[in-house]
Amino acid sequence: MWQQLYDGPLNQPIAGCLLTAATLLWLGAKPSGWLRTVLMLFGVQLCLDNLLTGAWNPLPPASPLNQPLAIAFGVLGDWRVFLLTEQFRAPGRRAWAVSLGFALLVPVAQGALIAVFPQAFPTLRHTFVAYELLFLALAIVWRGAVLPARLAQVPVGRRKWLFRLAYFEIIQYALWPLADLLILFGTAAGQEAGYALRLVPNTLYYGGFLAFAAWRAPAEAWTLPLRPVGHRL
Repeated sequence: MWQQLYDGPLNQPIAGCLLTAATLLWLGAKPSGWLRTVLMLFGVQLCLDNLLTGAWNPLPPASPLNQPLAIAFGVLGDWRVFLLTEQFRAPGRRAWAVSLGFALLVPVAQGALIAVFPQAFPTLRHTFVAYELLFLALAIVWRGAVLPARLAQVPVGRRKWLFRLAYFEIIQYALWPLADLLILFGTAAGQEAGYALRLVPNTLYYGGFLAFAAWRAPAEAWTLPLRPVGHRL
């Protein structure tokens, strides 16, 4: 039952698009500025992700665009936390480049692993688990070792918010591999439980992160103009 629900259109694109659309409507009432604009752009990206990678994907299964699109959407989804962190640490063009570099670390590392150890990835699910565990490790290091140093001079309210976003990513990426390991190695009941569990991080990814980022954002975050000057806030 849970596998059919997960693989069917009710999960993607319907539930995913509804979650993202509800978040976009809520964001529309927020003060205009950089934060609202970027969160809404990521919301549009998530809607496209649902439509082009879900059960109603208009592309044929053999289309050469399917894999590049999935990779691109994955990188964009992971970019969110790094972009928000870097932009509210030191706004400017450099924040975009540095944050994208962080977002590309896991895809590059995973690509290298697949090239060197192709036998370790016999199915797409194995590839998912590797990506999820790599990003979980990155998120833990990011929160534990990178952020305290990078945010040392950032005001307390903004720093706490960015720490919370990092914790959100850790929780999300801890749930995904747990679900996939159940699917790969569990009994029939365990596999069903894995698909049911996978709905939780999916919900966090497609609707929860943007809503959480907006909900927990300090008041000062909403005052950042759309084109901030290249100095610290």
